Amino acid sequence: MSNADEIILDMEWVETLQNIVAETKWDNLRTVKPTIFRVPKHLRDNDNSNAYDPICISLGPYHRHEERLQAMHNLKWHCLKKFLNLDHDKTLADYLKLMKKLESQARIAYSEDIVDMNSNDFALMLLLDGCFVLWIIIFLFLMSKEGELEEVQNPIKSTKEGELEQVQNPIKSTKEGELEQVQNPIKSMPWALPLVARDMLALENQLPFLILDELYDFANFRGHFSTSFSFVELAFIFFNTFLDGLEMKMPSNAEAQFHHLLHLVHSCVIPLENQDGGESSTGSMWPLLNNISSDLHRYFSSCIKKLHCYGSTAEEEDNVAISHRYYSLCMKMLHCYGLEGEVDDNACSSVALISVALIPTATQLMEAGVQLKRKKKAANILDITFKNGKLEIPQLVVDDYTNKLFRNLIAFEQCYEDVNQHFTLYQVAMDCIIDTAADVVLLQDAGIIANCLGDSKGVSKLFNNLGTEVTYDAERSYLSGVFMSINNHCNKKHNKWRARLNHDYFSNPWAIISVVAAIVLFVLTITQTIYTVLAYLRSP
Repeated sequence: MSNADEIILDMEWVETLQNIVAETKWDNLRTVKPTIFRVPKHLRDNDNSNAYDPICISLGPYHRHEERLQAMHNLKWHCLKKFLNLDHDKTLADYLKLMKKLESQARIAYSEDIVDMNSNDFALMLLLDGCFVLWIIIFLFLMSKEGELEEVQNPIKSTKEGELEQVQNPIKSTKEGELEQVQNPIKSMPWALPLVARDMLALENQLPFLILDELYDFANFRGHFSTSFSFVELAFIFFNTFLDGLEMKMPSNAEAQFHHLLHLVHSCVIPLENQDGGESSTGSMWPLLNNISSDLHRYFSSCIKKLHCYGSTAEEEDNVAISHRYYSLCMKMLHCYGLEGEVDDNACSSVALISVALIPTATQLMEAGVQLKRKKKAANILDITFKNGKLEIPQLVVDDYTNKLFRNLIAFEQCYEDVNQHFTLYQVAMDCIIDTAADVVLLQDAGIIANCLGDSKGVSKLFNNLGTEVTYDAERSYLSGVFMSINNHCNKKHNKWRARLNHDYFSNPWAIISVVAAIVLFVLTITQTIYTVLAYLRSP
């Protein structure tokens, strides 16, 4: 390069950039992964229903300034007052000190730094929102007859709660109770409590579970209301009342740590352990076999890449050839367990990725002879199985809340890598099965879908849109065994022929009539021919 072409840099600019690089560090305060997230833009852009936004109450920092959510803000102060009236030995200052103590743990739970809230504002927000959530959950608990788990059925009952509170809270005057019955929307408006419960499960509307649990213990709810239930158990009762169609069950691990209420609900709806749901006998071996296939493919692909990109010695080519023979043998063994994939034994440069193919639609499954059936004795809505040509799916009630609930559960799975993607993969399965309104009708007829929307097209659109821009790994899913068993069934030659016959000739009544008429005409023609031949043979 000549002197004329020499590039001269502004050294002051270079020094500025060097300072920026030197000062670029990870945040020392964030030592753990966040658990409460802003929904990613690519998910929000595919939702026209505002499913990720709270409807009537703001909890946490993300939506606290929205004007439309301020109507119920005053109710939070009433809930705080109830807390303070429970025990006069614990003052407002004591509660604020508790929130200050937990502030740093609460802040790092959020994926965004809450820089526009100072310590006092943040502590007050935690206290007001925490008291509101706790009292809403206790309110439903008090409205049950005896406060027992199995007796909590209807969230909107009469004003018995007010009478019960009059007995258990001697500080509350009769006049105040009468005013609350009129002015408190949770008590006076039947629609309010279900909407608040829905807002409590929005991903962006979460409070750290630690805050709620500590407040519950600090306020001594067990002593005041003579209950042995922990806050986890009361929260389970509360949401199981509103989400009875999910068939929630308390996690077997009593020491399980929950990050927030949405995480609790997610953890209470899980597939059976080690379930693959398919006809193969892999059982608990499935994850191991799947890992082996992935590792083998990754290793062999890297060998091929090296050969193509960097050249090779004769010894390296021999090693790859040996590896390929082992690879082929292992793939054939794995194929016996239901894995799909073709292995080219002659050309080491041709390797098919072992993958789980998505399953056909309900219409295509019916054409292939698969029987769709509602699973009545299911662990929960995720409990999908396939056996002997019968696909059993638990009933799902599709109403105006289904979209919001599923979107927030799936968004949580997409943002937080330490939870299983069970709802994401359930949605993938339903999206495969449901393509058009005709598929929805088939599932309704089988009792699998209880359509409370009224419009079959709306149900199909719901599931088709839920999975847009969602990432998942079908190979490692709890439904991978089901997917492979279904595809193995549909790919059998006689089932393929049956599906083609049903699609081409029996897809509508007129086609069936035409085929029957053609068969009858053919039989009559054969019969006429036989009689003609017999008459000719018998003639003198």
